[in-house]
Amino acid sequence: MTLFESERSLIVLDCGIKFPDPSFESSLLTADFQYVIEKKDKVKALFITHGHEDHIGAIPFLLKKVNIPIYGTKLTLGMVRAKLRDYKISPKDITFHEINSNEIIFVDDMFVESFHVNHSIPDGVGYAIHTPHGTIIHSGDFKFDQTPIDRKTTEYSKLVSISSKGIDLLILDITNVEREGFTPSERVVGEKFFDVFRKVNGRIILTTFASNIHRVQQAINASIAFDRKFCILGKSMVNTVSIAKELGYLSFPEEFQLKQHELKNQPLEKTTIITTGSQGEPLSVLTRIANNNHKDVKIFPNDTVIISASPIPGNETLVNKTINKLFKLGAEVLYEPNHKVHVSGHGSKEDIKLLINLVKPKNLLPFHGEFRHMKHFSDLAQNLNYSEKNIILAKNGAVVELNNGEVKIVDEIAIRNMIASGSEIIEFNKSSFLERKKLLEEGLILISLTFDPERFKILAEPRIKTLGLKNHDNIIQKEIESAIYSFFLKSPKIENTQKLEDKISNSIKELVFSQYRKYPAIFVQAIALNIK
Repeated sequence: MTLFESERSLIVLDCGIKFPDPSFESSLLTADFQYVIEKKDKVKALFITHGHEDHIGAIPFLLKKVNIPIYGTKLTLGMVRAKLRDYKISPKDITFHEINSNEIIFVDDMFVESFHVNHSIPDGVGYAIHTPHGTIIHSGDFKFDQTPIDRKTTEYSKLVSISSKGIDLLILDITNVEREGFTPSERVVGEKFFDVFRKVNGRIILTTFASNIHRVQQAINASIAFDRKFCILGKSMVNTVSIAKELGYLSFPEEFQLKQHELKNQPLEKTTIITTGSQGEPLSVLTRIANNNHKDVKIFPNDTVIISASPIPGNETLVNKTINKLFKLGAEVLYEPNHKVHVSGHGSKEDIKLLINLVKPKNLLPFHGEFRHMKHFSDLAQNLNYSEKNIILAKNGAVVELNNGEVKIVDEIAIRNMIASGSEIIEFNKSSFLERKKLLEEGLILISLTFDPERFKILAEPRIKTLGLKNHDNIIQKEIESAIYSFFLKSPKIENTQKLEDKISNSIKELVFSQYRKYPAIFVQAIALNIK
């Protein structure tokens, strides 16, 4: 999320989520909206560059705090509307504005223009934000693709036209600044698909990011070309394909698409499955197939699995586990970097240089990178004759001032790590999440009992609750109950309640570890009741 603030107005650009750690696959980090909430009277618009989760995923949470009009392209707004419905927010309550390339959008004392860019999802744009103190271009996520699937190249003439008036600051995507050359065209992957489909005799299972609509289209094209019917599996893939087809970004003859229940009657050698799971997500379709627990898809020895994506940093272990399991089940697996079945949607070094040379900005501010990417970008920019003072390496929370062509970091806003919890967002505390992770892995046992300290005797049946001890809960509860009665029969009298709780806890901990090799968190509540 990037904010552009003038004296009278504030524009929000993108509002996404990310996964904090592969261990917390169900948790989502969002931006901290506190500053936006404090300035809500100045907030005039939300502009979206494209429909990826890291750019639209937190919009439902923002709209619960600030109701603002949303600007974006046709597909991007379609993805946003679907996202809002997922969170029970009616799109009818929100003002949407579908932008077009020739439009100038006035936002109080600023105005905004858009230009088409190529990325791994159609309908991506960058923006030129004209402020009272200078003009800023934000590239969005981009690469230069001279042979894009939809035949829409970057709007070079529009970009040059905007830039001819002078650009004070270029904010640009540097994800692939460490890669030499230009990023290959998406069309290269389609050619590889045709080559693979031509040679494979068995069933093909292909996974990619659900939002990579051009990749899905190319997989469908290859499937149809070799007389295969295809089936779309996985909630996000099914939803995205539905939206893209409805809006005209995907096309195929209906008779080639299979429903899930039709797979069992389709010859394997005439079947393609296009699904989720390219990142080894534990609940994804491909992972369930690899674990041999998907109800409709089992791996056969002649199957070929194509993983048409690169692992996001941090997901390598999950992806490698999935690949190994698929091999063990007898499938052939094609994946990066061995088989050239994926290209990035982000520009490499030469793409980045070309953008800078087209725009010719006075100052540069990179985004989408860790510190090492920032360092490599700084070296690249200096080789293009930019001085260090014109290369702004800003971290999250930095306040960057543009004033009469000069750009500098002037302040820093304290940014909290926020995490989505249901329909709300809360501050993210790593230690508390590590505690939660341990409870999920090792389990939790709650014991409540009433006893007579004088006679050292249980007065009522203990109440026992176990959580997270999958497939063992009922057995463990009976064993714990038996162990508690045995403890009171065999142990010397303990009148101190705290000592009794500790003794019982340790006893149960030893029991569970000896039987199940787990160290659950155990909480014992012993209530002393003297019976005369």
